[in-house]
Amino acid sequence: VSVANARMTLFSGSVGSPSGFREVRANASGSYAFTNVAAGTYQLGAEALGYQYQQVAVSVGTSSVTRTFTLGAETEPGRWDLTGVETAENLGGTAYGILLPGGQPGGEILYCHDSTDPVMYDPTANSKWIPPASGETAGCFGATVFANGDVLVAGGSAAGFPQTGVRRSVKYYRRSTNAWSFLPSMNEGRWYPAVVKLADERVLVIAGEGQAEGYGRVDTCEIYDPINKTWTYTANRIELPTEMPPTLLLKNGEVLKTWRYAQRFNVGSTLWRNTGNFAQPRPWAVVGQHCDHSLIYLPDNRVMALGIYPDPSTSNPSMIEFYDAATERWTVGPTPRYLRARPRSIMLPDSRVLCWGGEYVGPSAGAPPLRDTPPYANSVTNTADIFDYTRNQWRPAANLNRFTHYHSVSQLLPDGRIIDSGGAGNNTDDLRIEAYSPPYLFRGVRPRIDAISTTSLSRGSTFTLDVSQTSAVTRVALVGARCATHWMDTGPQRYLPLAFSQASGRVTATVSSDANVVPPGIYLVYALVDDIPSVGVIVSVGTNAPITNNPPAVTLTSPLSGASFTAPATISLAATASDSNGTIAKVDFYRGSTLISSDSTAPYTYFWSNVPAGSYVLTAKATDNGGATTTSATATVTVAALTTQGPYGGIAWAIPGTIQAEDFDTGGQGVAYNDVDAANNGGAYRPEAVDIEANGLGGNDVGWIQAGEWLEYTVTVASAGSYTLDASVASAGGGGVFHVEFAAQDKTGAMAIPDTGGWGAWRTVTKTVTLTAGSQLLRIAMDQNGATGWVGNIDVIRFTAATSGNVAPTVALTSPSSGASFTAPATISLAASASDSDGTIAKVDFYNGSTLISSDSTAPYSATMSNVAAGSYSLTAVGTDNLGATTTSAAVSVTVAPGNVGLIAWWTFDEGANTIASDASGNGHSGTLVGGPTWTTGYLSGGLDFDAGDDRVSVPDFDPPTSITIEAWIRSRANNGVDSIILDKHNSEYDLRLTGNGNLCGVAGGVGLVDTSFDFYANAGQWHHVAYVVDSAAGQHRLYRDGSLVASGANSAAIGNYGTELRIGRHSQYDFGTFAGTIDDVKLWSRPLSGAEIGSSMSASASAFAASAVGSTESTGSTGATAGGCGMGAGIALLVGFLLLRPLRRHAKG
Repeated sequence: VSVANARMTLFSGSVGSPSGFREVRANASGSYAFTNVAAGTYQLGAEALGYQYQQVAVSVGTSSVTRTFTLGAETEPGRWDLTGVETAENLGGTAYGILLPGGQPGGEILYCHDSTDPVMYDPTANSKWIPPASGETAGCFGATVFANGDVLVAGGSAAGFPQTGVRRSVKYYRRSTNAWSFLPSMNEGRWYPAVVKLADERVLVIAGEGQAEGYGRVDTCEIYDPINKTWTYTANRIELPTEMPPTLLLKNGEVLKTWRYAQRFNVGSTLWRNTGNFAQPRPWAVVGQHCDHSLIYLPDNRVMALGIYPDPSTSNPSMIEFYDAATERWTVGPTPRYLRARPRSIMLPDSRVLCWGGEYVGPSAGAPPLRDTPPYANSVTNTADIFDYTRNQWRPAANLNRFTHYHSVSQLLPDGRIIDSGGAGNNTDDLRIEAYSPPYLFRGVRPRIDAISTTSLSRGSTFTLDVSQTSAVTRVALVGARCATHWMDTGPQRYLPLAFSQASGRVTATVSSDANVVPPGIYLVYALVDDIPSVGVIVSVGTNAPITNNPPAVTLTSPLSGASFTAPATISLAATASDSNGTIAKVDFYRGSTLISSDSTAPYTYFWSNVPAGSYVLTAKATDNGGATTTSATATVTVAALTTQGPYGGIAWAIPGTIQAEDFDTGGQGVAYNDVDAANNGGAYRPEAVDIEANGLGGNDVGWIQAGEWLEYTVTVASAGSYTLDASVASAGGGGVFHVEFAAQDKTGAMAIPDTGGWGAWRTVTKTVTLTAGSQLLRIAMDQNGATGWVGNIDVIRFTAATSGNVAPTVALTSPSSGASFTAPATISLAASASDSDGTIAKVDFYNGSTLISSDSTAPYSATMSNVAAGSYSLTAVGTDNLGATTTSAAVSVTVAPGNVGLIAWWTFDEGANTIASDASGNGHSGTLVGGPTWTTGYLSGGLDFDAGDDRVSVPDFDPPTSITIEAWIRSRANNGVDSIILDKHNSEYDLRLTGNGNLCGVAGGVGLVDTSFDFYANAGQWHHVAYVVDSAAGQHRLYRDGSLVASGANSAAIGNYGTELRIGRHSQYDFGTFAGTIDDVKLWSRPLSGAEIGSSMSASASAFAASAVGSTESTGSTGATAGGCGMGAGIALLVGFLLLRPLRRHAKG
């Protein structure tokens, strides 16, 4: 043999399937001898590193045989072949090709792209099959694969070109069950984000686009914790944000990001910092087109960038640069035959780098075969080259059958071939799969791994391989399996030669103990003889943290075990459920093994109706977002046959005496009581549907009382005569009315429940009744709901025999009138009339709820409330006679509306025509209608309808305040797949929106606050009042929906001043997120309004509607909002403060 250190092989059969294999080596050129060869026909091969393999047939008889080899320089280019299989789906520019374990020993390739139907390709069988749909269309997403073969898909667009509907959602493909699910969404929507899996299996998502093609790029990054299932922003942002910047995990645990700026990310501090930038100037890095290069992590720890597009003025330009992670400097490397941008590249099992395709950038002389593929790329080539990093040289490889640009997807197969698909032809819809067979497949007999001790490798441990040519093995390599799209590989990106030893026909290899060197993921193990690799074995390294899923916790809270009911029963089922590392997907309620019902939103409840007599074993089963389940402890309940009405406890109540409200008769719904819902909302004392709660005094009361309900009690009146009836009541707002009947006759007339100052603040209301003696039924009948939407709470009814010694006085509050409205800071004059039939009036006390305002002992009786803040108030007068008897007047409800102090701007949208939205505050912040929002009927009068396209109201820039309140009435339509902006003036100034999940969100100074308790999209078509308050002095911000506080949190960030215009209905910073629905009555304040002021502002709007709707023949349809939840009494119109701000507006239809 003409070359030193050659390897001679002797075998029967073929190179691909040898038998009787023998080999011999020598340390110097000369003779290589095989001795004691049996007679027969053999193949004799000669191979040396860097030289062409040669093979001849020899026949051996009884004498020696001699052959001479003169080896030429290595020229084998390999071969590209079309497999004959197509992906069946357009991979386009949005696809990932991910090598997954399972199926055949060669694994399978998951092609996951912008259709909801992924494709699985089996390279061993050269066939495909269709796995389940992912459940959501999304293209141009980021993805990575975990050590267990599960795939995380982050963000993307809702498909189409240009891309629209940026996704925040995160999908999860579980390899073991071949099923998709959803993980918690990212904080921001992103398409074309970069993804890096860190050494602890957390996932770093970098940058991306915030909206359709050409719009704002996102400079934030966030980290997903697969254990706690949470997303957290990094401590700072990247410079010059880009689409899918090339990234890789360095062996010190930091992340390298390139393209426009090279930066490094420290995982511990979560801070980005600049590092050395490319040695050659690059025009593409400035204009922000798609990236021009990919990254390969070489075994010598250099990072190789392939596809650099240098400035045309660069002398001796190269498409290759190397990054030294230690010195943080870039150096120019040798370029292959043709200078091109955005080629495909991949590390081969023999540690060489294959580079193919891409866009030819010059010189024009001697150009390779080219093809234009608009609209994606021009001058696309089909040439390929191989780089040997040990020699720092390129050599040609075979040309492809397809001309491929950056939209193709490539993968290293265990058998050593490379497959490539998509990104060819005149667009992205080339469905063919093409395979490359590298030169090492033609270089001689391959070693063969017959067995491996484990496919789940652990860092710092060893594993064994049974290899067909054990003594000849020169290298054992651990090569990261690819998770690839475009120029990105989010797999482990490693080529790791392992320390190994050979003994007893077995190879023992050692895995590094450093998780930064061997990050978790899927790998291929190859045994090599010189540069000829075996067929690889798919293994995993890591703790498989993503599949660790703590099961949820669940408790069946209602009914209590042992509870009894009367048929046909309505049983209130309720459960609490939580998940320590995820979310609750649903709670199922079971009777034995039979499903009763499911609930996917908290509180988890169901009213089980018409339950027949019998005994039932009930459970609640919770399922989390990862599919884990837990079943609660059982509760056994009994439903008895219908019984007749009787006193609770078996003994009738005695009069005179005290009746506990919760001890109503037995007999059930419609017999002993009437309750409008089937739940015991308080969950206390008794299982029936009457709402019972602890009264704060050691006993119970009946609460959640609504008009139309009633309770009955069997009583025995000792003797006929007059009795004083004292009812102990409580309410957080006045206006509730009830009466008491005996034998179906109203004995009390209307009894009003005042605002006592709270649901547990008890006061007594009194009536005198005349009763007949004997056994009879007492009924407490509920007549009218108060300002809270409830009648009130009732604790006890007490009867005492009336005396003739002193008659209680009479008293009436004569001013203000019920429903009166004032403007803060208000002065309210109170007046009352009082008289006593058998004595004199000692004093009249005036109350706001349970708070004494003042007392007056001489007629006319009056009081004054000064500097009254915005809010709703329940006023009463209490008259006391000369013997101490008292009477409380009926309650009067009034409202104080906020003044216009601090009002920056007010857009009423009442114009109805033209393109100007006037500012009713008088401060000159009128806006211009852009994109065609439509004048329509709003909540109050006029409104603007936004089409989710590019509609908006543009208001010229003005300086922001230090604190702010934003108010608006909105009626949203169904989800359009992206955040819906109500009002925005840059994220670092202030913003109010609906998220892609339909949740209300406020942002100020870049800090966001989200209310996840209500889905506006699920309740589309309804009017709601929303407000966002930023109180800089208190360092907090708050969200309100329909006058109620729904979210609050700390926010010490200053509201910035970025000079952007203010927009209503669309984002002003990134030009996306047009509102889908109608917006009305938008107000902007330079101060933090209180909760009472928010409620009053909303109530004033609702009152304007109520007043205008009376007698109006145009007012048809529903308002979609109710005043009952906003602290207003039924039918009360609160107009005064509202009218001070502008003329009364008529509420429009719908």
